[in-house]
Formats: sequence, C-alpha cells, structure tokens
Amino acid sequence: MSSTSSTTATLPFISDPASRLAPNKYRAMKVYEQQLRKLSNPVNKKDKDDILQSEAKLQQLGYVDYIKNLPPDVQKYLAEHQTQNFIPWRAVWKGNSVSTPCRIVFDASQATSSGYSLNDILAKGKNNLNLVAICIADNTSLSRQALLCCTFYECLNVQQPYESSI
Repeated sequence: MSSTSSTTATLPFISDPASRLAPNKYRAMKVYEQQLRKLSNPVNKKDKDDILQSEAKLQQLGYVDYIKNLPPDVQKYLAEHQTQNFIPWRAVWKGNSVSTPCRIVFDASQATSSGYSLNDILAKGKNNLNLVAICIADNTSLSRQALLCCTFYECLNVQQPYESSI
C-alpha cells in the first residue's frame, strides 16, 4: 500500500441519521460563538494560542480541514446533503501532558432538536477482538487498518450485528 492511499470507513449507524437527527447548525454555532467570546478576552491570549496550535496539529495530521480545501464534488455533496449535522467542539487542557496539553474535543453527544445526538444513533460495544494476535499474524497494511478502525470506533463488537433499539 502506498503512503498516499487512504481507507474510508462509514460510521456504524443503528438508526438512519436523516430520520433521527434534526439540523443543528444553530446550536453548534452557539457553542462556537461561546468559544470565540471567551477567547476574545486579552486575558485568554495563551488559551487562544494553545487552541490554534491544537487545531493546526489536527490539520497537519490530516484529521480536519476547511471545507474550502476539500474537492469541489465533496463540497457540493456536503452543501446539498439532507442531513446537515455539525459537531461542536471545545478545548480541554491537561496540564501534565507533554505532547498535547491542549486538545480540541468534538462533542457528538449534543442533542439536536429531535432529542437525538450523533452518539445516540451510533453503535457501541466492547473490544472482543484480539488485535495483538491479528497484528502478529499478519503485519500488513490491512492489520494496521483494522487496528485504526477498531481504535476509532472504540473497538466495536463486530461479531454480532446491532439491533436498532431506537
């Protein structure tokens, strides 16, 4: 696998986002504006610098990007998609962390006006995979992808399908 290739995974929904999530741009913007107000105070200059550095690190690692930097077809898809759901963020500081004293935390638990949040309609589970054995048995890019996917989805139990409980 070349260093420029990528893997795309879909979120493990247990309910249809289009029917469960209401547009939440207004609520997400309120959280964002609250963050901006707090950081506009000159007393909070160091906090602002920490947040900008944290966000720059996320961009540098390719985890986030501005919509304007995405390919035109992706921009169009996002603009026209029926489910317009935004994940608000907040900054969190951990003073004893050397590598990431300030990090941006995305809050997918904020409910939309329908009463459901993104977290509410995502599958949850526990780790039933023996990732050490997988990685030892086959140390290929596929193993690394399995490890990344398992980490990202909090090691979902892939052995049993989830029933919709909502």
